[in-house]
Amino acid sequence: MRMLLLGIDADLAGDLDLRLRPKGHELTWCRHSREGVELANADHAIVVVEWPGPEGADVAWLDRIRGQHPDATLLVLSPAAHLAPLADRVKRLGCTFVLKPIALDVLAAQLHEFAEGGAGLRSGQRRCADVDLHPAQRVAFRRGMQVKLTHREWLLLDTLLQGVGRIVPKDEIAARVVFDSNVPDNAVEVHLSNIRRKLGRGLIETIRGRGYRIPE
Repeated sequence: MRMLLLGIDADLAGDLDLRLRPKGHELTWCRHSREGVELANADHAIVVVEWPGPEGADVAWLDRIRGQHPDATLLVLSPAAHLAPLADRVKRLGCTFVLKPIALDVLAAQLHEFAEGGAGLRSGQRRCADVDLHPAQRVAFRRGMQVKLTHREWLLLDTLLQGVGRIVPKDEIAARVVFDSNVPDNAVEVHLSNIRRKLGRGLIETIRGRGYRIPE
């Protein structure tokens, strides 16, 4: 599988090549934005863009990459702090966030999974309407703005994300979230209410008398 790395640190690109080439993948590395757009005309199935991009690159650069390589899987590798002004554009272009910092072996595994036709990142990244969740990094965005969730709120979300589309009974959620005798009996409802206030009501469905779920 051919992959194009744009704006990626040269050492990182070299390390990825060492890990992925033995698995049958061919990596092309480019630091310069203009050359990168031209290379995107080639038959690359995966394009990885580090953001902020090379000097002189702006957000419109992503539009040009997507326009000249519409069928590629386009990954945007960036620290969370830089994603807010980029989030809406990234969603519209059908890109996927990959948050930094990320371990080299994890990134290599994720790229290999995409190349093999995997449906998503091993980190469990989930996109629902205007919400982007990154459970592995404990980062959430709504409408491009980062939202802070508590430890218990993430525990609740993790429980639901492990079975997206499955109805999870309240008792199963409580077993993970309510681990302190001082926590009130309605703790699950309280945390659900807080998550919905922060991330919107559409993320988690209530199935009356049965439990909760994140729809597929």
